[in-house]
Amino acid sequence: MTVSSNSYADAARSLGRLVDRAILLLGVALCGLTLVRAILDPAGFAATDGLLGLAGIAFAAVGWKQACQRQLIKLDGPRRLRHFALISSGVLVTLFFSLNQLGSGTRWYRRTLDEGSLVEWITCLAFLLSAWLLWRAAGSFDGRLQRLVLRAMGVACFVIAMEEISWGQMVFNWQSPDWFMGSNSQQETSLHNIKGINSSVDVAFLIGLLGLTVGSVLTHLSHRRQPARSGAWGDILFPPTYLLGFFLPSLAIVACVVADASFGIRILLPGEIEVAELLTSVGLTLQACRLYLHWNQAQTLIAEPQSQSTASSMVEVTSP
Repeated sequence: MTVSSNSYADAARSLGRLVDRAILLLGVALCGLTLVRAILDPAGFAATDGLLGLAGIAFAAVGWKQACQRQLIKLDGPRRLRHFALISSGVLVTLFFSLNQLGSGTRWYRRTLDEGSLVEWITCLAFLLSAWLLWRAAGSFDGRLQRLVLRAMGVACFVIAMEEISWGQMVFNWQSPDWFMGSNSQQETSLHNIKGINSSVDVAFLIGLLGLTVGSVLTHLSHRRQPARSGAWGDILFPPTYLLGFFLPSLAIVACVVADASFGIRILLPGEIEVAELLTSVGLTLQACRLYLHWNQAQTLIAEPQSQSTASSMVEVTSP
């Protein structure tokens, strides 16, 4: 099936508008958060708070200029998407290891990974975008089970996004209910930090990343033996191998965290698992974007010939 450039441009433009608005909203929120901290706690205002505000200004400018919409329209083929994924994952991983080497142990580096940091905000936004994309992509599938699985994945991404910001507590700063105060290790309104569950979250994260990696490689090998079928389960459940640049570093970071918790082997600093969550969320967003754009194109292309054939048959009936 040949993909129409017009149908891709329409889908990419619609998605780009959503991303630009989300980034603009994130930028405004970060600027507002920085301003509130500067007013309410000027003595505790740190350099990382200033960087947070500058990042907010940059995000707001990107969203206002609709830069994401223009870039998505340019990614009109698998080769360009592959190059974009490899470059962006390389930049993020290089940035993390550079900051780790230059600022490891410093106060500003630790605050970059704290609760409510820029890393956590971007992770939340990426999971929210993934949830929306997966839910919308499900509508383009004919199989009932495929639609159900994609929407379940979208709901899971939404729950993870809400957990990242303690279901809004980071934004509105409410007091946690008594049950969470006693049962939550961080006294937050979140489920993954409940005592008894929090010790298993990192292991579950590790198993999930390992499953995604193995599934991606096996799907790639199966496609080399025979052409990929439209709507194949491997393409739905697992990312393509060029997105492993996000998941393999995440796998390594989470493995180090689990090794520290299980065997006392300290390799990373506390909180650096937030980087793995960020990389995973961006990788999942690109996978969801790939599914949404691909199936949206397919649906458009299928609908166009049907409408044309219907129109031509009406002309034949009405013509003398």
